Amino acid sequence: MDTEQAYVWRLQNFVIGEHILRPCHENPTPVKACAISFCGNFVVLGTTGGWIERFNLQSGISRGSYVDTPKGSARDGESAAEGAIRETWEEAGAEVEVISPFAQLDIPLIGQTYVIFLAKLKKPRFSPGPESSECCLFELDDIPFDSLAFSSIFVTLNLV
Repeated sequence: MDTEQAYVWRLQNFVIGEHILRPCHENPTPVKACAISFCGNFVVLGTTGGWIERFNLQSGISRGSYVDTPKGSARDGESAAEGAIRETWEEAGAEVEVISPFAQLDIPLIGQTYVIFLAKLKKPRFSPGPESSECCLFELDDIPFDSLAFSSIFVTLNLV
C-alpha cells in the first residue's frame, strides 16, 4: 500500500493577505498525530519528536506550543538511562548526569511505559534542539500546569 507521509507545513503570508500553507522543504518534521476541534477552527499537531503545536485554521496563526519535557525511545543497544541522556541533549542541548530512576508510568491504552529519571545539569547551558521551539527551566511553583502537553508530565511533576 502506498502511503503519503504528513509533515508540518509552514505558513506564508502573501501581499494579497491570504494565508497559504506550503511544505517546509528545508527541514521537514513528520507529523505523528493531528486533532481538529469539533467546530473545525483549531488543530493540534503532534510530531514524531514530541513537539506539539496549536493552530487556528481560519487565520492560520500559530497559538503556541504546549510545554513538554525531553523524551523519546531508547535505541537498539541503549539503556533507558542512556536514551534519556541522549534525548535531553538532542531536544534541549543539555548535558545531564542521571542520578536515579524517579518514576515509571505504565499506559496500557497506548501500549507504552515511561521511565522518568532524576538528573542534574552537568553545565548550566541548554538551548532548543531541532525538535524544540523554546527551552527554559522553571521553579516548581512557576510550572505552567495548564499548558502541559501530556497528563503523564502532570502526574510525574506532582510526585516531586
